[in-house]
Amino acid sequence: MALYEEGSIHALDLARQVGGHPSTVLTTLRAMEKLGMIGRTSAPRDRRAVEIRLTVKGMALVETAMSRWGRVVRKWETVR
Repeated sequence: MALYEEGSIHALDLARQVGGHPSTVLTTLRAMEKLGMIGRTSAPRDRRAVEIRLTVKGMALVETAMSRWGRVVRKWETVR
């Protein structure tokens, strides 16, 4: 969700936000890039840093997941 809400974010900042070890997060990001979910570019101010952004495919996946989660929550509220 951090990536969805921020638009683009440095990979290390994302690792801090999700509470993951940077190497684990970067491995996950590489896999997501291979699936076409994210794009990675050099940060404009620091070429050693990597900026991450969701692709159109990644945004669609997040929006689908949020929509489905919303339906689950609404259903749960009617059962309680």
